[in-house]
Amino acid sequence: MRTMGKYDEAQRFYTQALEKSVDHDILTSAKCTHGLSGVHFLKGNYDEGISSILKTISLYEQLPNNDSDIAQCHRNLGCLYMRKKNHKLARKYMETALHAYRTIHGEDHSETALMNLNLGALTTETKEYDQAEVYCKQALKSFEKIFHADHRYIALAYCNIGVIYCCLKQYDLSLHYYQKQLEIQQRTIPADSFEFGIAYLNMGEVYEERGEYDQALSYYGKASENFRNAALLPENGAMIELNQHIKSTNEKKNLLFATSIFRKRFLRTVAKTIILTLCVLIIIYWSFLNYNK
Repeated sequence: MRTMGKYDEAQRFYTQALEKSVDHDILTSAKCTHGLSGVHFLKGNYDEGISSILKTISLYEQLPNNDSDIAQCHRNLGCLYMRKKNHKLARKYMETALHAYRTIHGEDHSETALMNLNLGALTTETKEYDQAEVYCKQALKSFEKIFHADHRYIALAYCNIGVIYCCLKQYDLSLHYYQKQLEIQQRTIPADSFEFGIAYLNMGEVYEERGEYDQALSYYGKASENFRNAALLPENGAMIELNQHIKSTNEKKNLLFATSIFRKRFLRTVAKTIILTLCVLIIIYWSFLNYNK
């Protein structure tokens, strides 16, 4: 039900299951409480989600062989605090989870790699781009060892690295990684998947940052068409972001055009003024020569 977007039904299911399991099944209680935290996350109720995960940890601590479950709780706590923009606590819990996953699974495991990717996203958000690059490239290195070349996690790592290079204003590198992401998507997912729209949106942002506004608008147009085909609602975050970028790019393009026209007219005016001044000086000069004769 969570994956189908029926969050209220999922919340009722977990709550009812939790009521039945209280006092006699700690593992079921822990799983239901953890599931409930996921519903709160998806509904944007981050404080309730944090409260549910903390209860989940207290339950898992009563069980043997709990390291992996508690690491997952710490990972999810980090994601919740990241959504709340509490970057300090987000980093604390994510690093705790990363250390646990490395201890349990080693470096080249999907859980460890995903945790590196999450920390890469966090440090990108805090503008620690060099650190973000290290995390994301470590994740990519692990994914390439674990999965086939067209796996979606590899595409996701390419995307995150592309974001970092765009923030660093290394636009050619950014486009390189976005293109690699797009190539995987073209081979592996349906053409009407909204993920294509996200890729086009990201590439458009790079061209917008480079001041190549026509190219940016071309990619934004592709993103817009894809989002319509994918039936994304106007209030969807990606749609809102896209419309903001289209507006800002058009404004920049119009300003550039107006500035160009002004510059041309200004230069023509300056040129005319210089010519007129030279003519006056020449007249004065010849008048002076004739006067001396």
